[in-house]
This record gives sequence, C-alpha cells and structure tokens, in this order.
Amino acid sequence: THDTQKKYLFTSDSVETVLGYSKKDYQENVKNYFTNNPVNKLAKRFTDLSIEGKQQPTFEVEIKHKNGKIITLEVSEFPIYNDKGKVVAIEGMAHDITRKKEFQKTIKEQNAFLGNVIDSLQHPFYVINVKNYSIMISNSAARKKGVTSITTCHSLTHNSLEPCSGKDHPCPLEIIKQTRKPVVVEHIHYQNGEKRNIEVHGFPVLNKDGEVSQMIEYTLDITERKKAEAELQEEKDKAELLYRLVPSSLFTLDTDRIITSWNDKIAEITGYKAEEVIGKSCGIFTDEPCNKGCNLFDPDTPKPLIRKQSKIRTKSGEIKIISKNADYLRDKAGNIIGGIESFDDITDLIKTQEEAAKNKERYKNMFEISPEAIMLTDIDSNIIDVNSRIQEWLGYDTKTLIGENVVKLPFFTKESRRTMLEKYKKIKDDKELIPFELECVTKQGEVKIGEVVTTTMKDKYDNRTGDFFLVKDITE
Repeated sequence: THDTQKKYLFTSDSVETVLGYSKKDYQENVKNYFTNNPVNKLAKRFTDLSIEGKQQPTFEVEIKHKNGKIITLEVSEFPIYNDKGKVVAIEGMAHDITRKKEFQKTIKEQNAFLGNVIDSLQHPFYVINVKNYSIMISNSAARKKGVTSITTCHSLTHNSLEPCSGKDHPCPLEIIKQTRKPVVVEHIHYQNGEKRNIEVHGFPVLNKDGEVSQMIEYTLDITERKKAEAELQEEKDKAELLYRLVPSSLFTLDTDRIITSWNDKIAEITGYKAEEVIGKSCGIFTDEPCNKGCNLFDPDTPKPLIRKQSKIRTKSGEIKIISKNADYLRDKAGNIIGGIESFDDITDLIKTQEEAAKNKERYKNMFEISPEAIMLTDIDSNIIDVNSRIQEWLGYDTKTLIGENVVKLPFFTKESRRTMLEKYKKIKDDKELIPFELECVTKQGEVKIGEVVTTTMKDKYDNRTGDFFLVKDITE
C-alpha cells in the first residue's frame, strides 16, 4: 500500500520471499530495482491513473531480485478513497509470474521449432508392385534418392537384394497383403552412415477382384520428430508441474462447462481433488453469479473477464469469495473449444475491508459526536481532518482548515502560535506533553481559551504518522 505520492505505507512479508529484499529496503529503494523494460513505464502510467481514481487492469512490472535475477510480477491495484471521495492511497497485490512467462516463452520456442521441422520435410512417395516390389511411380523426393524404372523398394531404402523382414524392419507390403488394411511401421535407415528413424506408411490398392495389386507408400524422416517428442515430453512434464504449482487457482473446461483440468491450488482452496471434478460440470463448486448464467460463454459478455468477483462453494459447503480472470480457449483455426479460469481467494480480504469500513464508520461517528474540538495532522503538521466542533466553537468552516499548517491556524493569536510552535517541536522530538492552554479568537472576534491535549499517531512499525489534538473550551 502506498499513498498518492507513491510513498509506501505497508509492504507484506512476502516481498522478502519473492524479491529477497527486506520490507524497509524495498520501501526505501524500490525505484532502484526496476529494470529498463518498457513495461515499467507503462506500469507507472497505470499507477498514475489509479491515483486519479481510475481503476486500471492488471499490469506487469519487471524487478531485479536481490540475487540479480529478473522477476516479473503481475500487479493489481485498487484506489482507496476517504469519506470525501478523494483517493488517499493505493492498495495493490502482486503475483510472481516469472515461471509462467518462462514457460510461455519455452512453449512458443518449441512450437516454432516443431513448425520448422515439419515445414522442411521432403516426403518420398511411390507406388509399389506387390509381385516384384518394384517402384512403379515415384515423386521428385523419391527420385532424388535414386529411383529408376527397375528399382525395388528394399534396394532403395536398405540397399538390399531381399525384401524387408523381421521385428526391426517389418515389411509393410507383406502386412498389407495379409490384412488388406493401411499400415504404419518404423524402420531404421542409414544415410551417409547416420542412423535415421523412418516412418513408413502403406496403403493397399485393390484390383477388381479385391486382391492387393499395388501399395502406395510414403516415408517420413521422423528422426527430428523423435527427438522433438522427447524434448516436448520433457517440456510437457515441466509445464504440468508448473500448472500444478502455480500460486493461483487454475482450471479449464470445455464448451459444455465440463472440467478438463484442475491444478493443486484450486484443489487446496475448494477441497476437491482433481479426480473428483474432472469430467463433471463446473457447477459442482460454483455459486453466485455463475449459478444464474455463465459469463464466460455468454457471447454478449466482453472477454477476457478481469477481476470478476464471484462466489464458490467448497467441498465442505463453505462459501468463499474469489476474484477471477477468465477467457476462451481456441484451436489453431480460432474456434472456441473451451475456457480457462484463474482465481484467488479474497474472502479474508473482503472481510478485512468490511471490518475496516465498519471501524472507519465507528471512528467517524465518535469523531463527529465528540463534545471537544478534534484536529488530526499529518507528519508535516498539516491538518488532514477536523470535526465540526471547531466550526460550532470558533465559527470557522472546517473545510477551509484542511491542508492548513496547525501552527498557523487563523484563529490562533500571535502568542498562541508561538506557544504551539514551541510545543510542536517537543512533539516532533517525541517528548511527552502535559495539557497546555491556547488563546483563540472566533471569527466574530470573541476571545476563547482552549485546553489542548495532544498525542502522537504511529503506524504498526512505531513510526510517527501524524498527531492528534483535542481542544477543550475552558473559557468560562
């Protein structure tokens, strides 16, 4: 949490876990830890708009970890208003999405690699005579390998006078002659002494009597694909691990709202294990407003959904409040094939905010009904709040006093201002003060005597944040 001057008022303990800095170090030096990534300039603009009272979407910032590693954070900010509707602070939450970004980059690179491999393949294609294994028709890729009018398939691919056989080199033609069905087998070929994995596809061509007369065959060099599959499986395993361990709840569903995946965090929050919900409707755990209509698959609701507040029902029946993001899942053609949702449990946050609102209301009631004049100042001695008793007692509009320096208030006499200045120096030195008297002049010119009791206001870290003044009218 920071004020409108971007001075931090509160930082959670997790800053040390995520970034390695102490809370004090982070609050005092955070500007030095931002990288030169352009996203940080955009983030500054989002914060400035939040300070203006304009709610902003989630944005990213890039910060250097204490160990030098670059950390990417996803930030959500919410303006906090005083009772006059003025933004007085910004409350924010940040999630470490560094792993998520790295995962996305890896998948993107892997997809690009696979695309290049597939696009560069040259597939030999030929039609083989089942009686003598001779190649009857071939494409240019096959001819580049040395196909002639009398070339047999086994001499071309294995430099052998005999047809392929055995477990390592099953003959697709012999299999088709027996089954009359398409077949796919794998062979090991050697090109310039290099071992290559070849996938052989065979399709039967039947004559009018239903007998196999030819076989259409094409071969794919799957050596790179084999390697890629192993690498992709490794990346998939990493992705699945990341999906399970990501700190936000994640699940996916198809267009019928049937759950298709479920990570560990959502299992922790809802109490449902993956095997208990996958294959079932998301209605097993959703509550308001989802039980009245699905915003995710509503074509009239703009996507993505950002920080949509909803309720869920845990396995034990407990109702929890969540803040969720959701969007469509699409195939390569852009068709909607499902949805993905990510959410955080904000139940405790909402309860805290509600309690804070109640406490604020209780404080305001006590503040206003006090029979004595009350003034609150910030750390620079400027008035930040004053109750209506001042106006009743001295005739000054309380609104005109906000922002004034307490030592220079218009109703103090010169002597009172000197006294207040002397006392205020002691307040700043954290010295205890006994009640003292000040002479005040009402707006109508009447002299009043006020007995002042003051105390220092501090935050939970025992830092002075301002001062409290209570002034009792002792004129009579």
